Amino acid sequence: MPAVRETPRAAALLFLFLVSGCAALIYEIVWFQQLCLVLGATSVSLAILLACFMGGMGLGSFAYPRCISPTVHPLRAYATIEALVAGCGLAILWIMPIVSATYCRGSYSGSNDLLARSLVAIVTMLVPTALMGATLPALGRFVRSDPSGAAWLGWYYAANLVGGMIGCLLSGLYLLRQYDVYVATSVAVVMNVAVAVIGMALSWRWPRTSVVGVSAQHPQSLREPQENALQAKEASALARSTGIIRRTACSPTDLIATHFVVAVSGLTALGGEVIWTRHLGLLLGPTVYTFSIILAVFLFGLGLGGACGAWLGRRVRSPTWALAMTQLGLLLAIPYAAFMIVNVVPYWLVLRGTDEFFTVRVTRDILRTLVAIVPATCLWGASFPLAVAVVVGRNRETGRLIGGLSATHTFGAITGALLVGLYGVSWGAQSVQQGLTLASGCSGVLMLTLIVWRNGREAWLQTASNHVAFWRDTAAGLASLTAVFAVGSYAVQHVAPTPNSLLADGRWMSRFNDRAAFRFVAEGLDSPIVVSDLVDGTRCFHVAGKIEASTRERDVRTQRLLGHLPALAHPEPKKVLVIGCGSGMTAGTFLFHPSVEEIVICEMETRVIEAARDHFAEYNHDVVRHSKTRIVHDDARHFLATTSESFDIITADPIHPWVRGSATLYTSEFFQLCKSRLSLHGVVTLWVPLYESNEATAKCELATFLQQFPTATIWSGQNLFVGYDLIVLGTVDGRRADCEELTRKLEDSLPLRLGLTLVGIGTANSLQQRFVANLEDLGAWLTGAQINRDCNLRLQYLAGTNPDQASEHDIFQAMLRVCRRAEVEPLSSEDEFPLEDWE
Repeated sequence: MPAVRETPRAAALLFLFLVSGCAALIYEIVWFQQLCLVLGATSVSLAILLACFMGGMGLGSFAYPRCISPTVHPLRAYATIEALVAGCGLAILWIMPIVSATYCRGSYSGSNDLLARSLVAIVTMLVPTALMGATLPALGRFVRSDPSGAAWLGWYYAANLVGGMIGCLLSGLYLLRQYDVYVATSVAVVMNVAVAVIGMALSWRWPRTSVVGVSAQHPQSLREPQENALQAKEASALARSTGIIRRTACSPTDLIATHFVVAVSGLTALGGEVIWTRHLGLLLGPTVYTFSIILAVFLFGLGLGGACGAWLGRRVRSPTWALAMTQLGLLLAIPYAAFMIVNVVPYWLVLRGTDEFFTVRVTRDILRTLVAIVPATCLWGASFPLAVAVVVGRNRETGRLIGGLSATHTFGAITGALLVGLYGVSWGAQSVQQGLTLASGCSGVLMLTLIVWRNGREAWLQTASNHVAFWRDTAAGLASLTAVFAVGSYAVQHVAPTPNSLLADGRWMSRFNDRAAFRFVAEGLDSPIVVSDLVDGTRCFHVAGKIEASTRERDVRTQRLLGHLPALAHPEPKKVLVIGCGSGMTAGTFLFHPSVEEIVICEMETRVIEAARDHFAEYNHDVVRHSKTRIVHDDARHFLATTSESFDIITADPIHPWVRGSATLYTSEFFQLCKSRLSLHGVVTLWVPLYESNEATAKCELATFLQQFPTATIWSGQNLFVGYDLIVLGTVDGRRADCEELTRKLEDSLPLRLGLTLVGIGTANSLQQRFVANLEDLGAWLTGAQINRDCNLRLQYLAGTNPDQASEHDIFQAMLRVCRRAEVEPLSSEDEFPLEDWE
């Protein structure tokens, strides 16, 4: 492309890359959401999905320039790839149910389980992700193999990242919030098709002869000498006008070092993203919106840095020096992010309110995330374009160069994500960030050493009779390396540690100061687990930065009712499944029922079991160590979908529905799955919190449960006059849980009556106080409620708009007004049994 026509054409390609990146992120979010329903949301499953997605992109980047001839028109190849991606996007929607059904028919364990999950991810995502990875090398052949071409390749890379940011926000804040995966996928398909059509149309306007990439491997693509001379004149004029200084071709040593630096940059970038996403998720509240914001800001920083790197790569004298500076800059940027996340962000713009607008909340969280991580992400984003500027040179085919660099960067990113995601949490966040800082510093020192060695060698050869310049340059280089070593050592040692209050209280870190002691602190693979004691003697069990269980009377009553109610409603339960161990109090209640022979606890975070065993044994009757108990470390959906066991009772006490991922345990398909795993007279109970919720969320939960269990009953965790949380009880055979029947069973068993007395329902009147209504009686109130399905996960978007709301009383009273619950006799002193009298 002649210089005078370079900008308009390149601008059109920038637009195509931006739209392509937007579609790619929509696909990624949709595919991860759907595949987690099949493979489970454990850290191992997420690591497999991430490795497959990025591995496919790296494979496409590496394979395209080696499999497709440079004689193929780059724009036509690019348009074909985009059309194929669109076809794959549509095909995955159709093959996903088939893959899911095939996978769930098998029975896997150990290495076979990992192999089966990996095969599902590969079958689903490898082809489309490889096509996505091939787009940059394909268009890379449409630019010169010189500083100008390297700059445009950097701009394409930045545009793709900015497009990814737009796609992340578009899907997370609008498409999936308002519609479902089918609509989101359709939008991405339309984007791909539009890019394919535009690219194909432009390919006919821009003939192949205008492509100026030079291939040493394909002599037929070389231009005529006259055209080469013309291009040389244009390049010289461009250099004079922009201040570009012609540089020598990249040496083999520089090429190897650049690939190493790019790999380290990818490793540290994805490692930092894993750690900071976890911490910022705790601080901002782990809603689905928060994770969309964090990913979007991360991509924005990479795109901004990519644009800066593209600009610098065309104008600096030595892109090798600029690349070294980006890596050395991370010596300060990574510790800065660690400091901001634990010392500034928790106390800055903390203006939470019960009536806060959603847009205000999102804007504030975006600002807090930007301040913390943008410096580091900009430096990571600038690394790739600068690396491209280092390796470009005459007689180097740009597609092969870009493909190799992209594959190397992706390989480093996969390594960083897997190392930090699967093993880094056991080292601790501070140690991980220190390691990332050290790795970045080492890669920067490597490039700086190359510069010092090259400059010294040139000075020695050019001044054979006078080596003063050589010794001067060498001394300056050694002084620079010494200064870098000193700064790096200081930065590594002063990475901010992760405070226990962040892991325990998350978004309320700045307000809670009544912790008397931390009994247990662990950064589990899936979420941080903390056990703390308050100054009033209350013991709290924290998961993902919020209290999930405690020894407060209201919490204990709910946890025990989740076990006692279904056990009383079933004629003779023998096998019980408890979804989510928590403090173990729900599982421990089944030890009061003599007919129960086996208690299966399904918990995907191993450190939860450890905390419940060592710090709540006196409250859960040491159920973790009991001979009747069997522990299954797995995601509940994955376990139920792949097991052939049946249960008499399934009781679910999941984390709050506004926490990302928990909505999968409230979908209509999940309740249908539970029904299929229950015995003839099986009973299922579900915990429905009214606090930190809103009316639309409560309606969604109850209406979805009603679809599968139309004769369900609703019970209050407290009493008829206090709305805090609910327990919904459904049966497979359509029986209703009747208070009189439950009372008769209660009177026939002394141990059972004692266990129920401990939670204040040892008498008939106290039991009636907990009964709210039959679920079908709320039909008028549930009119218009949205149904939570696997294809939309509507619940997590409804619940995540403002989890700080305090509307539990209003929601409960609205329910009572609709079902016209008759007044019952208030509780007497004989019905209550204070916790301090527990034996």
